[in-house]
Amino acid sequence: MTSPRRVVVALALVAAVLLPAAAYASQQKRALERQAVPVAQLPAAVTSGIQSAYPKATLVDAFKIARGADSMYEVTIKESPDGTPFLVMATPDGKVRSLARTPRGGKTPLRTPLKTPAAGAGKTALPGEPVVLDQLPKAVAKAIKDAYPKDTLVQAFKITTAGEITYELVLDDVSSVQPLRVLVSADGKIQKR
Repeated sequence: MTSPRRVVVALALVAAVLLPAAAYASQQKRALERQAVPVAQLPAAVTSGIQSAYPKATLVDAFKIARGADSMYEVTIKESPDGTPFLVMATPDGKVRSLARTPRGGKTPLRTPLKTPAAGAGKTALPGEPVVLDQLPKAVAKAIKDAYPKDTLVQAFKITTAGEITYELVLDDVSSVQPLRVLVSADGKIQKR
């Protein structure tokens, strides 16, 4: 016969081995998967969605980004043969989600406007004045780092409304395929997520 103490010790050992393995497997399911996709093999909806937003654009390369059941396409495009390539994010059904002009291979935003539906056809609008990431006020940078320690700051805009300064920050959210936008006051208080 086995003693109850041996049974408890055996169960504790089994739990010590299986629980970390289950946690690791769960984490791997949420891990971001990035797979190169030839431009010619992009879904037709993705290609037409990008061409609608950027009629003069040439698609340079593409990646399928998947996290769990969510997926998006990261497509590098150029609006002219000698233009700077930039990234566009699109859903599998062709909805262009992120029109941030981020140069390929880097996280520093270019000082070019974002196209938004509110701006109308052919016009551009900015959420505010672009700010170089290392020139953000210390209180703003600290608030974002404290609130989102695992996320990466991608873009920043300074918005001045009625004399009040706020910053719209775009983060590469580790828990989602889509970027996260956060409004922070100049003194570092997060106003809107």
